[in-house]
Amino acid sequence: MKYIVASLSCWMAWFFLGTTATAQAHNQPKTLLWKISGKGLEKDSYLYGTIHVMCPSDLKIAEEIKERLYASKSLVLEMNLSDPAILMSVQKGMMMKDSSLSQLLDSKAYNELATSLSKDYSLNIQMFEKMTPMLGMSMLFPKILGCMPSSWEMELIQLAKQKNLGIGGLETGEDQLKAINSNSLKSQANMLYRTATQKDSTQESFQKMLSFYKAKDPYGLYEMSNQTEGFSSMETDLLIKRNVKWIPEMSKMMNKESTFFAVGALHLAGQQGVIELLRKEGYTVSPIMY
Repeated sequence: MKYIVASLSCWMAWFFLGTTATAQAHNQPKTLLWKISGKGLEKDSYLYGTIHVMCPSDLKIAEEIKERLYASKSLVLEMNLSDPAILMSVQKGMMMKDSSLSQLLDSKAYNELATSLSKDYSLNIQMFEKMTPMLGMSMLFPKILGCMPSSWEMELIQLAKQKNLGIGGLETGEDQLKAINSNSLKSQANMLYRTATQKDSTQESFQKMLSFYKAKDPYGLYEMSNQTEGFSSMETDLLIKRNVKWIPEMSKMMNKESTFFAVGALHLAGQQGVIELLRKEGYTVSPIMY
C-alpha cells in the first residue's frame, strides 16, 4: 500500500504524457542529483528527483546518491511515508463517502471499464466502487509495469533508518489529498476509464516517461509533459503551487541541518520548478553528475 500512497500525486500528471509527445533538445545537465549551497548555509544540502513507482530491477541506487544521503542529517520527502498516522490519513481520504464509481461514469463506460478490468487486469470492478478513481488507477500499476512496483521513497527511507537519519516531509497527507482532489472525481473517473481501456497506449506512455527518467533527464521529462494536451490545466495544482509552498520549508530545514530532499522528478525542472525557485531565493543549485 505504501508504494500506492507514494505514487498518487504524480500519476495524475504523468497520465497525460501522451505517446505522440517528444522532448526538444536542451542544454541542461542530465542528472537527478543536485547540491544546494550558498545563502549562508553552513553545510550543503541535496536535492534528488525520484520516480514514485518502477520495477525493482530498475531501481538501483547509485553510490553517489548514498554518499550524499549519508552525509546529510535527515531525509525529507514530499510527505513522511514512515509516519503511520500520515499513511492512515491518506488511505482514509482515498475512499469516497458520497459518491461511487457507477455514479461517476455512464453505463456504457462503466461496463466497458468492468470488461477491461476483468480481462486485462484480473480485477473486479466492484472493488473500485468506493475507491477514489486516483487510488483505483494506482491499483493498475502491476499490470501496466509488468511487475510488483517498488518505490524510491521507501528504499530511501530504509537507507535513512539504517544510518539513524531523521525522516520528514514537506507536506501533510491532507496537503497531498488536496492537490489530487483539485481535479474532480468525475474527471478522475474518466482518467481511470481511459487508463484501463487503453492499456497499450498507457504502457507506451509510461515507458516513454521511464526512458527519460533512466536517462537522468528531468528537463526532458518536463518538456515532454509540457507539450502534452491537458497537462497545463493540472500543472498549477499538482506541481507549481506545491513547489512554491515547499521552498520556505526547505529553507528552514537547510538552515537547521544538512538535508537530503527527495521529490518527484517532475517537480525539479521548469521556471517554477524547485531548482529555479531555490535559485531565485539566492541559493546555488549545482548538478552532481553520476
